[in-house]
Amino acid sequence: MPQTPANDETKPIATSSPDAARPRLRLAPPIQRVVTSLGILCGFSRSCPGCADIRETQGICPACTAESAGPAGPWNTTQISSLFLEQLIPVRYFGHYEAPGGGGRCRIADLLATFKYRGRRDAGRELGRIFTRFPPPMRERFDAIVPIPLTAEKLHRRGFNQAAWLARSASRALRVPLRAELLSRISDQDGPQAGRSGVERRRLGPNPFCVPARPGRLNEARILLIDDVCTTGTTIAQAARALLCAGALHVEAAVLLISDRSITR
Repeated sequence: MPQTPANDETKPIATSSPDAARPRLRLAPPIQRVVTSLGILCGFSRSCPGCADIRETQGICPACTAESAGPAGPWNTTQISSLFLEQLIPVRYFGHYEAPGGGGRCRIADLLATFKYRGRRDAGRELGRIFTRFPPPMRERFDAIVPIPLTAEKLHRRGFNQAAWLARSASRALRVPLRAELLSRISDQDGPQAGRSGVERRRLGPNPFCVPARPGRLNEARILLIDDVCTTGTTIAQAARALLCAGALHVEAAVLLISDRSITR
């Protein structure tokens, strides 16, 4: 879904699941695929979009949630440091990108890939629901929610910005205005970052993000950045730097998944 500027973009900013213990029903894989497809088409799928197991209630199953969140549970906080910034940026993350035991990526990461690269909106809806589970005290911490933007070319090619999709859910849950127009991406740093090493990402050139010039636009605002994955922290650090240099008072970030490479030990 494309990002659309908010109508008030010229105004400064004003300062366990109930079925967790129930056994999951398992069908033979061919039958399961048919049932899943029919459920999606009819709009009442009760299979987990992460592992496709048939369930009694709709949504991501407790097993997939637990696999991603790990022993500490969902919505933990770490901090990222960067050569781009003189301060640490707090980052809240729902879960870990890597599967436990180093066996590739977790099932929620698979679901995210299905949403991003295959355009499956049913997967996007389930991921958006995760961003409605923020702790309530976060409502008093921020003046605006800003998704990490895509370049115009990538937005046109994909048809939607996955970070903006997640940010809309966060905005509704926290009752904090969504201000996507506050941050623009003027370049993609010589191509997509997926597959780059941390060293390659940190060696990239000028900041690809900017805040469209308008005096007093940020008005010492407290900003919550939203992205889908934090791999090395470079993207979040560069976006935070652009906002802070333009007058933001404080910047934090929230992501769906974080790579173990980003977590401060």
